[in-house]
This record gives sequence, C-alpha cells and structure tokens, in this order.
Amino acid sequence: MSIFSDIAGTLAGANNQIFGDPARFLPAGSVPVEGCMVDVEYDVELQPEGYDSVVFERATTLEAMVSEVGEVERGDTFEVEGTTFNVRKILENDGVFVKVVVHAD
Repeated sequence: MSIFSDIAGTLAGANNQIFGDPARFLPAGSVPVEGCMVDVEYDVELQPEGYDSVVFERATTLEAMVSEVGEVERGDTFEVEGTTFNVRKILENDGVFVKVVVHAD
C-alpha cells in the first residue's frame, strides 16, 4: 500500500465515525459484524443505466467502510437503528468504502 492509501483510509475512518450511524452487518451465510459505522441516505436519485433508460430511479443508499464489513454482496443485510436494510445492488466499491442500494423491511 502507498502512503496515500494509508492516509485516505485513516481519514475515511475518522469521517465515518463522526457522521455515521452504528450498525450490524449480516452477510449471508457468514458471521455477523457488530458495531460497524454506516451512512444511510434516503430518496437518492440514481443514474439510469443503459442506452434506452431515461428515467431516474429514487432509492435508499448505504455506505460502509470495507475495512469494517469486508465484501458486501446482494442479499446481505444491515441493521441500523431498528431498521433492517437488504442489499439490492452494489453501486461503488473503491476499496475504502462500499456504497450499495438497499431496501428497508
């Protein structure tokens, strides 16, 4: 790892602890992760995909640190403040943060 990656990871962790909510990550078929910090955003406009799409979709997104939750896959769940969020789609994973589209149960 480069020094830039180390600094970026440290700053990302500090940012997530200041602005995040405590959560429990439940990967399908694996051991739950307690006490990870996540950022939930409601009513986010998602970019349309493909050439024929022109309608923007609104969804709830959740962002977590990869170092805390590891690999996130469709079907995994997060519990945040009494609400269970099911992962529907991975939007971004830059190796520091993973951002997913979720659906609340």
